[in-house]
Amino acid sequence: MLYYLATWKWPFKLHSAQTLWIGLTLYAFLTNNKIAFLIVILLRIILYLYRQIKYNKIANLIPLIRISLVLLSCLLIIYNQHYILSILPLVIGEIIDRVEFYNELSVPNPEVEFALRN
Repeated sequence: MLYYLATWKWPFKLHSAQTLWIGLTLYAFLTNNKIAFLIVILLRIILYLYRQIKYNKIANLIPLIRISLVLLSCLLIIYNQHYILSILPLVIGEIIDRVEFYNELSVPNPEVEFALRN
């Protein structure tokens, strides 16, 4: 119901932190399909960078940390490093992106709605 009421602030309905992309990323990671993983990650980084550039947030530290963590994870996966070491930066980057996703949603506040009616 939350998403039904939400207004999207980003330019189009695709966001790098939508559950579809997270699911595809985790599926490719868990099945050890490196090519699919890298393709999905590349698409998500493009979506992320587009949104950051569109709203002039690219100079902030958070986007740099998020992209660095994902790229670190990609390098660790490509070079067959330890499983936990590979997924840890990815998970931290996912959390950052998901927090930004919810911060960018515009959901009506019931308190404000009732105040406007009275």
